[in-house]
Amino acid sequence: MKQRWWVSLVVSVVMLLTMMPGITVLSANQTDEQVNTAASEKYKISDFNLGNANIKSADINGYYNENADVSAEYVYPTSDPNGYIYDILSAYFGNDGKLNVVLRYNGNEANPTGKLFVGTYDEADSEIMLDAKSYDIKGTTAEGLDYIKPGKGTVRLYIWDGVDSLNPLSGVLKPGDTPPPTFAPTSTPEPTAKPTAVPTATPTAAPTATPTMVPYDKKAAVIQNNTVVGEYGTIREAVAKAKEINPKSEAERVTINVNPGDYEEQVKFDGVNYVTLQQTPETTGKVTLHWYYCTGYCASNCDLAGNYNPDIDWSLDETWNGYKAGDEKFTKYEIGEVITGKTISYYDKNGVAHKNVKPNANNLGSTRTYDQMGVLIVNSNASNIIVKDLNVVNSVPVMVTQGEKDAHLTPQLDRIAGVATSYVLPYRDNLAICDENTPEDATTRVKNALAIKDENGNASKRIQALQNLTNLTAGESAYLAKSASYNERGHALALHGDKVILENVRARGNQDSVYITNGRMYFKNCDLIGGTDYIYGDATAVFDNCKLGAEGMSNATSGATITAANTSAENPYGYLFWNCEIYNMRSNTTSNSNYGRPWNDFPQVTYYNTTLDDSASTGKSRVTISADGWNDMTIKKDQARFFEYGTKNKSGKTIDLSKRVKNAADKAGMGTVLNDWQILEFNPRNYFTNSFRSDAWDPMNFSENLKNVDAAIAGATVVIPENEETTITLPTAPTGVSFKWESSSENATVSSDGTKLTVVRPAAGENSIESSVVLYARDNNNGYGDKKTIPVLITPTTNTKDVYTVSGNIELSQASESDVTVTIKFMSGAAQNKEG
Repeated sequence: MKQRWWVSLVVSVVMLLTMMPGITVLSANQTDEQVNTAASEKYKISDFNLGNANIKSADINGYYNENADVSAEYVYPTSDPNGYIYDILSAYFGNDGKLNVVLRYNGNEANPTGKLFVGTYDEADSEIMLDAKSYDIKGTTAEGLDYIKPGKGTVRLYIWDGVDSLNPLSGVLKPGDTPPPTFAPTSTPEPTAKPTAVPTATPTAAPTATPTMVPYDKKAAVIQNNTVVGEYGTIREAVAKAKEINPKSEAERVTINVNPGDYEEQVKFDGVNYVTLQQTPETTGKVTLHWYYCTGYCASNCDLAGNYNPDIDWSLDETWNGYKAGDEKFTKYEIGEVITGKTISYYDKNGVAHKNVKPNANNLGSTRTYDQMGVLIVNSNASNIIVKDLNVVNSVPVMVTQGEKDAHLTPQLDRIAGVATSYVLPYRDNLAICDENTPEDATTRVKNALAIKDENGNASKRIQALQNLTNLTAGESAYLAKSASYNERGHALALHGDKVILENVRARGNQDSVYITNGRMYFKNCDLIGGTDYIYGDATAVFDNCKLGAEGMSNATSGATITAANTSAENPYGYLFWNCEIYNMRSNTTSNSNYGRPWNDFPQVTYYNTTLDDSASTGKSRVTISADGWNDMTIKKDQARFFEYGTKNKSGKTIDLSKRVKNAADKAGMGTVLNDWQILEFNPRNYFTNSFRSDAWDPMNFSENLKNVDAAIAGATVVIPENEETTITLPTAPTGVSFKWESSSENATVSSDGTKLTVVRPAAGENSIESSVVLYARDNNNGYGDKKTIPVLITPTTNTKDVYTVSGNIELSQASESDVTVTIKFMSGAAQNKEG
C-alpha cells in the first residue's frame, strides 16, 4: 500500500512540476531562437569547433547531432536556474535498449547528492505511471542505467533531493534515442553564457566524431529467398508466420531477423522445420528474450492445458461472471488454486464461454509439463531449427519483470506459507521490478528475513517475513530474486526436436535452465548459466567452445551441478563438452561445483579439454571442481558412463585428479579420467551419428578431421587362420596415422609392443569362440581419432593327437537326494579350452 501511495505522489508532483509558474516546456522542433535559448545553459554549438554549423543540427541540449531526436522535450526555467543545481545534459536509449544519461552538477557542495527518477507514463493518460525507478547520483556524471526502453508509454527523467521531500533539483527530460557526440567541447562555457548569433554558413570541416549508437524498432522480420514476407512486433507472431509458410527443405529455409531489444514472450517452435531465428545481422546491442513460467508458480495467462494463451486472464472478474448482462455466472477459482479432478467453466477475453473443461494441470495457471514451461521451446515435431545471437533468460530466479506483474504470478496455493510444510514458496508481489543486471542491495532487513531458520523443515516463518517486507527497492528485490528462498526451477531453453543448432546463445536460469530431450543438439560458442542439474535430459548434444556459468545464489556459497543426463541405455553417447570453460557468476560462490549426477541408470557425459576459471578472469570467483568430480542421484556416480580428459586450470596450476571416481567395470570398463587413446572415440562425429542415430548429421563437419583415420581403420582387419597357428601379426598404421591395439578377451591377447595377437584355441570338437580386438587410430597431424571394434573368430584346434586324460574324485560337502551336475572347465592360463 505504501508503495502505491509513493507512486501516486510521484505522479502528482511531476504533474504539478509541469504546471509551475516560471517553467516552460520547449520542444526541439520549435524555432531556432527558442532552441537556442533552451540550450543556453548547455554547451553551445561553437564550443565544438564546428565552424558555422546550422543550429538545426543541434539536439535539444545544444549538441551538434544530425540525427537529433526532435521529439524530446525538456522543462526549462524561464530565468536563471534559481535552485536547479543539476542539468540533465542528455538522456538517450542506446542500441542495447538501456538508458544512458549525462548529468552536470552546478552547485558548490563538495559531496553533492540527489535522486534521479525515471518514470514511464501512459501515453493516453499522463497521470498514470506504468513503471518507475530511482538512482542515487553524486554530482556530474555520465552513466549507463539498467532502465530498459519500454514497449509502450512515455519516459521522463527528473532529479529530486530525495524520496521524502521531493524538492526538484532539475528540469524534466523526455529521453530520445540518439546519443550525444563522443567528442568533448574545446572549452568550458560559462554557466550563463548565451550565443550572440545563430550560425548559418556551411561548416568547413566535419566533426571529429559522430554518434555511433542507432536505435532499432522492436520487430521481427520473416525472410525467405532474400525476400521479406512479413514484419511483426513479436517473435511469436514471426514464428507463426514461418509455420504458415511451412518450409520443407534447406532450400526453403525461413529466416527470422529480430532487432535488438527486450522481448518478454514465450517462443515455441511446434510443427515447423527449417527455420533460423537470429538477431538482425550487423546490428549492435542484444536481443533479450525472457519469460516467467516455471515450476511452483502460476500465471493468469496460462490456460487449463498448461500453455500460454493470450485470450485467458484468470484474474479478471469477467472470466467468471461474463462480459454481458445476463451472462451465466461460473464458480470462481483463484490463480494457484488446486484444480485436480475438477471441471472448470469460464469466459475467454472474447466473451466466449467454455463450460465444464477438464484441466490438464494441477493448479490454476500452472504449466502442464516441464517440456512446455521454457522461454524458448523447440518441440519434438520440429527439426532443423537454428537459433543465433540471442540472450534467453528464465526470469523468475534472476529478476522481476513487468510481465510477471501483469500475469499476477502466484505460488501454487498448496505451497504457500501456513499451508505447505515443505518446499514453501513466497508471493512476489512486494518485489520491485529489476533486471538481471540491477546491482543487488543486501540490506540488513533483507538479510535478517532470509536468515530465519526453518522449523522442523518448514520455511513458513521465513517466507512470511519476506512477504511482509514493504517498499522494497530494485536492488533489494534483485538480491531476493536470486536468493535460495525465491529460487524455483525454470527453463530458459526446452529443446526436444532433432538437429537443433544454437550459436552464440546465452541462456540463463538456475535449476534446470537448459532442458534437452529426444533429438540431437549442437551448441556453438554459447554461454549456458544455471545452478542445480542445469543441463539435463536424454538428448545427444555437443557443446562446442561454450562457457558454463555457475549461477549461484545471493545468500549461499554453492557452486553448480552442471548436468543430469538420463541417456538411453541403447545410446552410446549423451553429452560432449568440447573445449568448454567453467566459471562462476557470483563473487560469493566459494563452494565446489561438479560435472553432474546420474538422472537414470545409463547417463553418458564426457568433458574434453575443459578449462576451469581458477583465476576468476572470466567469472567473479575462483572455480573449483570437487575432488571426485561427480555426484550421486538415481544411481551411484561410479555406475554411470562419466568421463573427462585434458582438464586444466586457466592459471596453469596442476589439477589433482587422483581422487576422481573410478567407474565400475560392469558399467563403463574404464575410469572416469581417460587416457590419450581412450578419448579418441568420444569425438563430435560419433555423438551426431552413431548406432543409435544412424542418419548422417555433422554440423561441425568433423568428418573432415577424420579422413585419414577413417581410411586407415577401413583397411584394418584381423583374421585367425584355421590351423594350429596361435600368433599372428597385427596390421600396421599407414604414414601419418598411429595405431594402438587392445583386447579384453582371455582367448586373444595383444603383445606388449602392440604388434602381435596371440590366441588360445578351444579344444578339438568344441565350438568356435567369437572374440574381438579394439583398434584405436589417431591422426598424427591434428591429434583426432576414432575407435573400431574388430570381430575375431577363433576356431578349435585340429590337433587330436596331443590329448590328455583327467581322472580324480569329486567330494560333496553333504549328501544330496537328487542328481548333482558337475561342470569341469579346462583352462590354459586365463583362457578356457574345454568345458565338460
